[in-house]
Amino acid sequence: MKSRWGSYSRKNNINLSIYLMRLPEHLIDYVILHDLVHTVHHNHGAGFWNLLDIVCVGARGIYKELRKYRVAFF
Repeated sequence: MKSRWGSYSRKNNINLSIYLMRLPEHLIDYVILHDLVHTVHHNHGAGFWNLLDIVCVGARGIYKELRKYRVAFF
């Protein structure tokens, strides 16, 4: 099951899940920075990850940590 903590649209809309409040602060920061980087790089190519790692050091490790959490859907 995938979790959607946030999303970015090409119309420059960023939507964040209300469930972010349940995450540790550094993971919330990661989700927000992840979506902000999408305003520059629309896909998850090398440029995206390079920029994300500049603004959020250790981004890939934080991404792996975030994957341990799930959004509850009822």
